[in-house]
Amino acid sequence: MKQEHDNLRAAMQGAVEQGQDRQRKDIAWRLAGALRSFWIDYGYVHEGQQFVERALGKREGITASVRAKALHAAGWLALVRGDFRRAEALCQESLALSRELHDPREMASVLTLLGWNALWLGDAPLATSLLEESLALSRGAGDKVRLAYTLLPLALTILTHGDHSDSPRVRSLLEESLLLLREEHVQSGMAHALYDLGLWHFQQGNAATARSLFEESFALLRALGQRLWAVQPLYRLGKVAAQVGDLPAAYAFYKQSLALFQELDDQQSSATCLEGWASVVARQGHAAWAAQLWGAAEARRAAGGPSYLPQILALTLPGERADEERMRAWVCAQLGEQAFAQALAEGRAMTPEQALAAGQHTMLASPPNAPAGADRPQGPSPAYPNELTEREVEVLRLVARGLSDAQVAETLVISPRTVNAHLRSIYSKLGINSRHAATLFAIKQQLI
Repeated sequence: MKQEHDNLRAAMQGAVEQGQDRQRKDIAWRLAGALRSFWIDYGYVHEGQQFVERALGKREGITASVRAKALHAAGWLALVRGDFRRAEALCQESLALSRELHDPREMASVLTLLGWNALWLGDAPLATSLLEESLALSRGAGDKVRLAYTLLPLALTILTHGDHSDSPRVRSLLEESLLLLREEHVQSGMAHALYDLGLWHFQQGNAATARSLFEESFALLRALGQRLWAVQPLYRLGKVAAQVGDLPAAYAFYKQSLALFQELDDQQSSATCLEGWASVVARQGHAAWAAQLWGAAEARRAAGGPSYLPQILALTLPGERADEERMRAWVCAQLGEQAFAQALAEGRAMTPEQALAAGQHTMLASPPNAPAGADRPQGPSPAYPNELTEREVEVLRLVARGLSDAQVAETLVISPRTVNAHLRSIYSKLGINSRHAATLFAIKQQLI
């Protein structure tokens, strides 16, 4: 279909420009309903929304079923561009038509979209209610694909707004979705399920498993040519690499992600990418570079425009936003308010590419996991109880989740001997001598 894009554009233009003709209007509405996945998956969201909005302005004589599907598609396009209120209005109109038509499959699809919209607006109870209703309809209709696609936002709602006790259910929902999509051979859906399962493992501290899932998701999406979605696992691969200390790989992933966002003219997600790398840089002690990156991010946000990937902005995993704010406060304290403001101003004057490259040679000169030298100050550590270090808390969290020393070592990309040394230090600081006591401490301190 991409190869015939020019011909398709011509047909679309003819349908809307000669839309007073009933047949032309009908064609325009049917195209609006049919091309939603093409526009979104291949990065033509703005073009699609422009066409759909023009088509929707000419409704007379269009059947209810055609209107329902086109309004549903228009809702998706509005949602992906971050226009959540418009998306909700379009979806509610589509849902009303689908109920009148007694079409459970279309109702389920629209309810899923409304669930996504509620999730991105931060209304987890509403999202859960809408998605549960959609699941019931899909199960009743025996529609495995719609069921699988609805399990994903339900799992993400719980992942981002639930607590640790919900973790097993999140994994179960994601694995059920992936199984259904594999059975139905839906590659695009499989890629999304793999990505979401990677998010779960990343939150659990399973860096190696998360990386593998993100890599598989990215490979599928790249093979399908779906650049809008492929940037999701690419961005997260950068976070995984940074977490395990592979800074050259992390930088490469962030750089590729930023290039894709810029190609899509998505300034909001470009800002998110710059902010993410700023936190990595700050943790390595490069305060001035971090401030420049935040300044460049501020300029991107001030430029306005929609985000074509609200998942990255809205689906921030618990703790990530607080970590960024803590790092920013530390950088400001390190530089002093005047120097911090100066560095922010310098960043605002840079292009995103210039900001990302500003300090790469200095920071990336050290090998992965190399200790900071005397000339490179360490980033701040959180105020953890009993003077635990950040690495000790990482080890403690994984041990409390039942991982063996070998599994902790694999996850953190360190040796089992190093894990054992961290545990001895943890036991000493806490005055305990068992994994059970360590787990109780972690729970009491809400570290897991």
